[in-house]
Amino acid sequence: MQKLLIVTRHTPLPWEDGAGSYLHDLARFLAANRIRVDVLWLAPHDHMRWCKLWRLPKAFDSGVRLHLPDGFRFGRFYLFPAVVWLPFKARCLDWVRRA
Repeated sequence: MQKLLIVTRHTPLPWEDGAGSYLHDLARFLAANRIRVDVLWLAPHDHMRWCKLWRLPKAFDSGVRLHLPDGFRFGRFYLFPAVVWLPFKARCLDWVRRA
């Protein structure tokens, strides 16, 4: 089985705009022809990362694997721990500085 990694700053989600739809259709076509397709999305939307837990919609094909920076994948869910960790870390450092 051949592998292909697509690295993009543009959204690979098909319902966002025409370029995203084209990228998704290309990746889905390659996955249907027995090529493992991984999409590394370098600049995901902020509203996805700040919700801590984001669910990949069903419309995004299971034959294409999506990778997001700072996100951990659990099935169709992505966990962004920095949303919880960084404010906690800032509060702790502030508490230490004031002590």
